[in-house]
Amino acid sequence: MDFIDELIEQGVFEDENSTSEFVSQVGTTEKGAVGDVCYYDVFDNRFYVASAFDQSKISTGSIVRDNRVIVIGIIINQHDEDNTVDVLMSGFLMKTPLELPIKYYHRDKQPYIRAYVYKMYQRFIKAFFKQCPGYEPLLNLDVTFPTVSDMLKIQANSAHIFDGLEEVSEDKDRFDQFVKRMFRNYIYVRHSNGRIYQMRISEEGEGNEDIRVPVATIDGDFLCVFRHVDAFDSQINNKIEPIPDDERVFFQ
Repeated sequence: MDFIDELIEQGVFEDENSTSEFVSQVGTTEKGAVGDVCYYDVFDNRFYVASAFDQSKISTGSIVRDNRVIVIGIIINQHDEDNTVDVLMSGFLMKTPLELPIKYYHRDKQPYIRAYVYKMYQRFIKAFFKQCPGYEPLLNLDVTFPTVSDMLKIQANSAHIFDGLEEVSEDKDRFDQFVKRMFRNYIYVRHSNGRIYQMRISEEGEGNEDIRVPVATIDGDFLCVFRHVDAFDSQINNKIEPIPDDERVFFQ
């Protein structure tokens, strides 16, 4: 029995606190709403919110091609108790879905697939942070698997959720591939019981999603959700205004 096998028997991968229930409503104008874009301003060292719909916030169009900001992703949940938001990363951790080693095709190794997936997820997260610029708030982001409820939220509100991200995407082909991959591929998720599953959502809506116990014969994708990002309070407290075109700063 190897180290990972021992960990799974000890229950290390059963995280019962990993659920995330949604309380937000699409179209909310009082705070960071589902579908808004969250970005990081490298000069202010803060996260902010931009919207394609809400004129009380910075327009997503005003941050397009602005190299002083890093687009983090799309808001999929807001927490009323502390005015923070959960943000779906605007990309996948891997160029292609995770392909499991041949040994996990054997019946006696199938119970350990979840542990292997968890181990690989942590490895890719570490690689992701190594590629991040040295900005402390970015390096301190709380990164988790998406939950089943996260993915159901995306499925139910996909037309709205991706509009803002499309507006700030300079590479439209890359954006289209991101959305297609979101719906066509199985994605590793956490359920409310803490266990890892494979899930594929559908553009056809509720009732067409597919959730299953991970198997070696189905490749799965890695998505990230950044939990409890302080973006909206920062914007209000600092009265952030759109950056004029003649004041934009571009890194070499």
